[in-house]
Amino acid sequence: MPELACELHVFDITRCGLYNSREKEAKHLGVKDLFNEMKVWAIDSGKPLIETSTYSPNKRFLESFCLGVAENKGQYLLMLWNKVPHSKSGVGMVNGSTSPKSAVVSHVKVGKNDIPGYPTFFWILPSSKKIVAIRLENPSFGVGQLREYINGYLKGFCSYRVDRVEEGREIEGYSDFPAKNVNDDRRIINRSLRPHFAISAKKIPGKQREIKNQYAEITKLVKDIFIYNHLSDVNAPKIEKLRSWFNGLSPAKKKKIRIQMPVVMTREDVSDLMKLYADSDHSEEHDVGFVFKGQSGHIEWLSGSSKKEEATINIEWIADNQPNIDKLLKSLQMHEHLISSDDSLGEQEDAEAS
Repeated sequence: MPELACELHVFDITRCGLYNSREKEAKHLGVKDLFNEMKVWAIDSGKPLIETSTYSPNKRFLESFCLGVAENKGQYLLMLWNKVPHSKSGVGMVNGSTSPKSAVVSHVKVGKNDIPGYPTFFWILPSSKKIVAIRLENPSFGVGQLREYINGYLKGFCSYRVDRVEEGREIEGYSDFPAKNVNDDRRIINRSLRPHFAISAKKIPGKQREIKNQYAEITKLVKDIFIYNHLSDVNAPKIEKLRSWFNGLSPAKKKKIRIQMPVVMTREDVSDLMKLYADSDHSEEHDVGFVFKGQSGHIEWLSGSSKKEEATINIEWIADNQPNIDKLLKSLQMHEHLISSDDSLGEQEDAEAS
Protein backbone atom coordinates (compact mmCIF):
# COMPACT_ATOMS: atom_id res chain seq x y z
CA MET A 1 0.00 0.00 0.00
CA PRO A 2 1.20 3.56 -0.68
CA GLU A 3 2.41 5.67 2.22
CA LEU A 4 1.15 9.13 3.16
CA ALA A 5 2.34 11.67 5.73
CA CYS A 6 -0.50 12.87 7.95
CA GLU A 7 -1.03 15.29 10.85
CA LEU A 8 -2.54 14.10 14.11
CA HIS A 9 -4.10 16.69 16.43
CA VAL A 10 -4.94 15.32 19.87
CA PHE A 11 -8.05 16.28 21.87
CA ASP A 12 -9.19 15.21 25.34
CA ILE A 13 -12.82 14.17 25.63
CA THR A 14 -13.98 16.14 28.67
CA ARG A 15 -17.72 15.33 28.46
CA CYS A 16 -19.50 12.56 26.55
CA GLY A 17 -22.95 11.06 27.05
CA LEU A 18 -26.06 11.59 29.16
CA TYR A 19 -25.46 13.09 32.59
CA ASN A 20 -27.53 13.39 35.71
CA SER A 21 -27.54 16.89 37.15
CA ARG A 22 -24.25 17.80 38.85
CA GLU A 23 -22.65 14.38 38.23
CA LYS A 24 -19.22 14.34 36.63
CA GLU A 25 -19.44 10.89 35.04
CA ALA A 26 -21.88 10.01 32.26
CA LYS A 27 -24.74 7.73 33.33
CA HIS A 28 -25.39 6.53 29.77
CA LEU A 29 -23.54 6.54 26.44
CA GLY A 30 -19.95 6.95 27.52
CA VAL A 31 -17.37 7.19 24.75
CA LYS A 32 -17.29 3.51 23.69
CA ASP A 33 -21.04 2.99 23.98
CA LEU A 34 -21.79 6.18 22.07
CA PHE A 35 -19.64 5.44 19.05
CA ASN A 36 -20.74 1.81 18.96
CA GLU A 37 -24.37 2.96 18.92
CA MET A 38 -23.66 5.57 16.24
CA LYS A 39 -22.08 2.88 14.07
CA VAL A 40 -25.25 0.78 14.32
CA TRP A 41 -27.49 3.80 13.67
CA ALA A 42 -25.61 5.31 10.71
CA ILE A 43 -23.81 2.39 9.07
CA ASP A 44 -25.12 -1.03 10.11
CA SER A 45 -28.73 0.09 9.62
CA GLY A 46 -28.10 0.61 5.90
CA LYS A 47 -29.90 3.98 5.87
CA PRO A 48 -29.15 6.41 2.99
CA LEU A 49 -26.33 8.88 3.55
CA ILE A 50 -28.76 11.82 3.44
CA GLU A 51 -30.46 10.45 6.58
CA THR A 52 -27.26 10.41 8.65
CA SER A 53 -27.12 14.16 9.30
CA THR A 54 -27.82 15.01 12.96
CA TYR A 55 -28.09 18.81 12.92
CA SER A 56 -29.56 21.57 10.78
CA PRO A 57 -27.33 24.04 8.92
CA ASN A 58 -26.47 27.10 11.00
CA LYS A 59 -24.44 30.30 10.79
CA ARG A 60 -21.16 28.40 11.16
CA PHE A 61 -21.62 25.09 9.34
CA LEU A 62 -23.68 23.31 6.74
CA GLU A 63 -24.73 19.73 7.45
CA SER A 64 -22.33 16.85 8.02
CA PHE A 65 -23.06 13.22 7.20
CA CYS A 66 -21.60 9.94 8.43
CA LEU A 67 -19.62 8.42 5.57
CA GLY A 68 -18.16 5.59 7.63
CA VAL A 69 -17.33 4.16 11.05
CA ALA A 70 -14.60 1.55 11.48
CA GLU A 71 -13.96 -0.41 14.69
CA ASN A 72 -10.95 -2.42 15.77
CA LYS A 73 -9.79 -3.51 19.23
CA GLY A 74 -12.21 -1.18 20.99
CA GLN A 75 -11.18 1.91 19.01
CA TYR A 76 -13.10 3.71 16.28
CA LEU A 77 -12.44 5.77 13.16
CA LEU A 78 -15.22 8.15 12.17
CA MET A 79 -15.36 9.65 8.68
CA LEU A 80 -17.70 12.63 8.24
CA TRP A 81 -18.71 14.18 4.95
CA ASN A 82 -18.97 17.96 5.34
CA LYS A 83 -21.26 19.77 2.93
CA VAL A 84 -19.96 22.91 1.17
CA PRO A 85 -22.01 25.77 -0.34
CA HIS A 86 -23.11 25.64 -3.96
CA SER A 87 -25.54 27.42 -6.26
CA LYS A 88 -28.00 26.23 -8.89
CA SER A 89 -25.09 26.33 -11.35
CA GLY A 90 -23.06 23.97 -9.17
CA VAL A 91 -19.81 24.47 -7.27
CA GLY A 92 -18.08 27.60 -8.51
CA MET A 93 -14.36 28.13 -8.96
CA VAL A 94 -12.01 30.71 -10.45
CA ASN A 95 -8.34 30.57 -11.44
CA GLY A 96 -6.35 32.36 -8.76
CA SER A 97 -3.41 33.16 -11.03
CA THR A 98 -5.47 35.31 -13.41
CA SER A 99 -6.09 39.01 -12.97
CA PRO A 100 -9.58 40.01 -11.77
CA LYS A 101 -10.31 41.59 -15.16
CA SER A 102 -9.59 38.39 -17.07
CA ALA A 103 -10.85 35.85 -14.51
CA VAL A 104 -13.67 33.59 -15.68
CA VAL A 105 -15.93 31.74 -13.24
CA SER A 106 -16.59 28.09 -14.01
CA HIS A 107 -18.87 25.55 -12.31
CA VAL A 108 -18.97 21.83 -11.68
CA LYS A 109 -22.54 20.60 -11.97
CA VAL A 110 -24.14 19.07 -8.87
CA GLY A 111 -26.65 16.28 -9.45
CA LYS A 112 -30.05 16.12 -7.74
CA ASN A 113 -28.89 13.65 -5.09
CA ASP A 114 -25.27 14.79 -4.91
CA ILE A 115 -23.79 16.34 -1.76
CA PRO A 116 -20.72 18.46 -2.57
CA GLY A 117 -18.22 18.45 0.26
CA TYR A 118 -15.04 17.01 1.71
CA PRO A 119 -14.21 14.28 4.26
CA THR A 120 -12.77 14.61 7.75
CA PHE A 121 -11.42 11.83 9.94
CA PHE A 122 -11.45 11.21 13.69
CA TRP A 123 -9.69 8.44 15.58
CA ILE A 124 -11.48 7.70 18.86
CA LEU A 125 -9.62 6.04 21.76
CA PRO A 126 -12.25 5.35 24.47
CA SER A 127 -9.85 3.88 27.05
CA SER A 128 -7.84 7.11 27.25
CA LYS A 129 -10.78 9.41 26.40
CA LYS A 130 -9.04 10.96 23.42
CA ILE A 131 -10.08 11.96 19.93
CA VAL A 132 -7.45 12.52 17.26
CA ALA A 133 -8.36 14.76 14.32
CA ILE A 134 -6.49 13.51 11.26
CA ARG A 135 -5.45 15.55 8.25
CA LEU A 136 -4.74 13.43 5.18
CA GLU A 137 -5.61 15.47 2.10
CA ASN A 138 -8.66 17.14 3.65
CA PRO A 139 -8.53 20.97 3.73
CA SER A 140 -9.82 21.23 7.31
CA PHE A 141 -9.82 19.14 10.47
CA GLY A 142 -13.57 19.72 10.81
CA VAL A 143 -13.56 19.69 14.60
CA GLY A 144 -16.40 22.22 14.76
CA GLN A 145 -18.61 20.01 12.60
CA LEU A 146 -17.69 17.02 14.78
CA ARG A 147 -18.94 18.86 17.88
CA GLU A 148 -22.18 19.74 16.12
CA TYR A 149 -22.59 16.20 14.84
CA ILE A 150 -22.10 14.38 18.15
CA ASN A 151 -24.18 16.87 20.14
CA GLY A 152 -26.88 16.64 17.48
CA TYR A 153 -26.92 12.86 17.74
CA LEU A 154 -27.18 12.89 21.52
CA LYS A 155 -29.95 15.50 21.50
CA GLY A 156 -32.13 14.05 18.78
CA PHE A 157 -31.21 10.54 17.68
CA CYS A 158 -29.69 8.48 20.50
CA SER A 159 -31.53 5.39 21.72
CA TYR A 160 -32.33 6.98 25.11
CA ARG A 161 -34.25 9.82 23.46
CA VAL A 162 -38.01 9.88 24.12
CA ASP A 163 -40.26 11.82 21.75
CA ARG A 164 -43.90 10.78 21.56
CA VAL A 165 -47.42 12.17 21.74
CA GLU A 166 -49.61 10.83 24.54
CA GLU A 167 -53.24 11.91 24.94
CA GLY A 168 -52.55 14.99 22.87
CA ARG A 169 -49.45 15.94 24.88
CA GLU A 170 -45.90 15.81 23.55
CA ILE A 171 -43.63 13.75 25.80
CA GLU A 172 -39.99 14.70 25.22
CA GLY A 173 -36.76 13.98 27.09
CA TYR A 174 -34.45 11.07 27.99
CA SER A 175 -35.09 7.72 29.62
CA ASP A 176 -32.77 5.50 31.64
CA PHE A 177 -33.48 2.72 29.15
CA PRO A 178 -32.76 2.54 25.40
CA ALA A 179 -35.67 2.26 23.00
CA LYS A 180 -36.78 -1.26 22.05
CA ASN A 181 -40.03 -0.65 20.20
CA VAL A 182 -40.35 2.86 18.76
CA ASN A 183 -43.96 2.16 17.77
CA ASP A 184 -44.95 1.41 21.37
CA ASP A 185 -42.66 3.60 23.48
CA ARG A 186 -43.91 3.80 27.05
CA ARG A 187 -40.63 4.64 28.76
CA ILE A 188 -40.60 7.01 31.72
CA ILE A 189 -38.56 10.18 31.33
CA ASN A 190 -35.74 11.02 33.73
CA ARG A 191 -35.95 14.80 33.88
CA SER A 192 -32.44 15.18 35.29
CA LEU A 193 -30.70 13.60 32.27
CA ARG A 194 -28.91 16.03 29.95
CA PRO A 195 -26.77 15.37 26.85
CA HIS A 196 -23.20 16.70 26.78
CA PHE A 197 -20.26 16.34 24.42
CA ALA A 198 -17.14 18.47 24.76
CA ILE A 199 -13.52 18.12 23.71
CA SER A 200 -10.46 20.24 24.47
CA ALA A 201 -7.25 20.44 22.49
CA LYS A 202 -4.38 18.75 24.27
CA LYS A 203 -1.79 21.39 25.08
CA ILE A 204 1.96 21.18 25.42
CA PRO A 205 2.15 21.81 29.20
CA GLY A 206 2.79 25.47 30.02
CA LYS A 207 3.31 26.69 26.44
CA GLN A 208 0.28 28.99 26.15
CA ARG A 209 0.76 30.26 29.69
CA GLU A 210 4.37 31.06 28.84
CA ILE A 211 3.30 33.12 25.81
CA LYS A 212 0.70 35.00 27.87
CA ASN A 213 3.15 35.75 30.65
CA GLN A 214 5.57 37.30 28.14
CA TYR A 215 2.98 39.48 26.38
CA ALA A 216 4.96 42.67 27.11
CA GLU A 217 8.00 41.21 25.31
CA ILE A 218 6.13 40.56 22.03
CA THR A 219 7.50 42.88 19.35
CA LYS A 220 5.92 41.43 16.19
CA LEU A 221 3.02 39.31 15.00
CA VAL A 222 3.62 36.96 12.09
CA LYS A 223 1.01 35.58 9.68
CA ASP A 224 1.46 33.17 6.81
CA ILE A 225 -0.94 33.56 3.89
CA PHE A 226 -1.31 30.61 1.55
CA ILE A 227 -2.27 31.00 -2.10
CA TYR A 228 -3.30 28.13 -4.33
CA ASN A 229 -2.82 28.65 -8.06
CA HIS A 230 -3.16 26.65 -11.23
CA LEU A 231 0.13 27.84 -12.70
CA SER A 232 -0.22 26.53 -16.24
CA ASP A 233 -2.53 29.44 -17.08
CA VAL A 234 -1.12 31.81 -19.70
CA ASN A 235 -1.91 34.73 -17.42
CA ALA A 236 0.26 33.42 -14.58
CA PRO A 237 2.51 36.11 -13.08
CA LYS A 238 5.78 36.61 -14.94
CA ILE A 239 7.82 35.55 -11.93
CA GLU A 240 6.10 32.16 -12.03
CA LYS A 241 6.87 31.82 -15.74
CA LEU A 242 10.51 32.58 -15.03
CA ARG A 243 10.67 29.93 -12.35
CA SER A 244 9.15 27.34 -14.68
CA TRP A 245 11.94 27.85 -17.21
CA PHE A 246 14.49 26.29 -14.87
CA ASN A 247 14.89 22.63 -15.81
CA GLY A 248 11.31 22.61 -17.05
CA LEU A 249 10.03 22.42 -13.47
CA SER A 250 6.56 23.73 -12.70
CA PRO A 251 6.18 26.16 -9.80
CA ALA A 252 4.48 24.90 -6.65
CA LYS A 253 0.69 24.99 -6.64
CA LYS A 254 0.74 26.20 -3.03
CA LYS A 255 2.59 29.44 -2.30
CA LYS A 256 3.19 31.14 1.03
CA ILE A 257 3.48 34.84 1.75
CA ARG A 258 4.74 35.77 5.23
CA ILE A 259 3.68 39.08 6.79
CA GLN A 260 5.25 40.59 9.94
CA MET A 261 3.76 43.52 11.82
CA PRO A 262 5.29 45.45 14.75
CA VAL A 263 2.87 45.47 17.69
CA VAL A 264 2.35 46.47 21.30
CA MET A 265 0.13 43.85 22.95
CA THR A 266 -1.81 43.34 26.16
CA ARG A 267 -2.41 40.03 27.87
CA GLU A 268 -6.06 40.24 26.72
CA ASP A 269 -4.91 40.65 23.09
CA VAL A 270 -2.94 37.41 23.32
CA SER A 271 -5.86 35.60 24.96
CA ASP A 272 -8.20 36.79 22.21
CA LEU A 273 -5.87 35.44 19.50
CA MET A 274 -5.65 32.10 21.29
CA LYS A 275 -9.43 31.89 21.61
CA LEU A 276 -9.91 32.76 17.93
CA TYR A 277 -7.45 30.04 16.95
CA ALA A 278 -9.19 27.47 19.17
CA ASP A 279 -12.67 28.47 17.92
CA SER A 280 -11.52 28.04 14.30
CA ASP A 281 -10.51 24.43 15.06
CA HIS A 282 -6.80 25.28 14.82
CA SER A 283 -7.01 26.29 11.18
CA GLU A 284 -4.04 27.70 9.25
CA GLU A 285 -6.12 30.80 8.62
CA HIS A 286 -5.99 31.81 12.31
CA ASP A 287 -2.54 30.53 13.22
CA VAL A 288 -0.40 33.43 14.44
CA GLY A 289 3.29 33.65 15.30
CA PHE A 290 4.90 35.81 18.01
CA VAL A 291 8.37 37.35 17.91
CA PHE A 292 9.79 38.28 21.32
CA LYS A 293 12.27 41.00 22.23
CA GLY A 294 15.85 39.85 21.72
CA GLN A 295 14.73 36.75 19.74
CA SER A 296 14.23 38.18 16.25
CA GLY A 297 15.29 34.90 14.63
CA HIS A 298 12.66 32.79 16.42
CA ILE A 299 8.88 32.65 15.90
CA GLU A 300 6.57 31.07 18.51
CA TRP A 301 3.47 29.83 16.68
CA LEU A 302 0.08 29.14 18.25
CA SER A 303 0.05 25.85 16.36
CA GLY A 304 3.16 24.89 18.31
CA SER A 305 1.32 25.07 21.63
CA SER A 306 -1.11 22.23 20.87
CA LYS A 307 -0.31 18.55 21.04
CA LYS A 308 0.15 17.34 17.48
CA GLU A 309 2.15 14.64 15.82
CA GLU A 310 3.13 13.62 12.32
CA ALA A 311 3.13 10.04 11.11
CA THR A 312 3.68 8.23 7.84
CA ILE A 313 0.97 5.64 7.42
CA ASN A 314 0.00 2.99 4.92
CA ILE A 315 -3.20 3.91 3.15
CA GLU A 316 -5.41 2.26 0.57
CA TRP A 317 -7.59 4.55 -1.54
CA ILE A 318 -11.07 3.44 -2.57
CA ALA A 319 -11.53 6.63 -4.59
CA ASP A 320 -9.99 10.10 -4.76
CA ASN A 321 -9.72 11.37 -1.15
CA GLN A 322 -11.67 8.35 0.13
CA PRO A 323 -9.51 5.84 2.02
CA ASN A 324 -10.38 2.35 3.20
CA ILE A 325 -11.11 3.35 6.80
CA ASP A 326 -10.83 -0.19 8.20
CA LYS A 327 -7.24 -0.41 7.00
CA LEU A 328 -6.60 3.23 7.89
CA LEU A 329 -7.57 2.58 11.51
CA LYS A 330 -5.21 -0.37 11.74
CA SER A 331 -2.39 1.72 10.27
CA LEU A 332 -3.05 4.50 12.79
CA GLN A 333 -3.00 2.05 15.68
CA MET A 334 0.62 1.27 14.85
CA HIS A 335 1.39 4.87 15.94
CA GLU A 336 -0.68 4.90 19.13
CA HIS A 337 2.47 5.50 21.20
CA LEU A 338 2.62 9.03 19.72
CA ILE A 339 -0.78 9.87 21.19
CA SER A 340 -0.10 8.68 24.73
CA SER A 341 3.57 9.69 24.91
CA ASP A 342 2.92 12.81 27.05
CA ASP A 343 0.42 11.36 29.54
CA SER A 344 3.07 11.33 32.24
CA LEU A 345 3.77 15.03 31.92
CA GLY A 346 0.88 15.99 34.17
CA GLU A 347 -2.45 17.62 33.82
CA GLN A 348 -3.47 19.49 30.73
CA GLU A 349 -2.94 23.23 30.82
CA ASP A 350 -6.24 25.03 31.01
CA ALA A 351 -6.74 27.15 27.88
CA GLU A 352 -7.95 30.03 30.00
CA ALA A 353 -5.16 29.88 32.58
CA SER A 354 -4.08 33.29 33.77
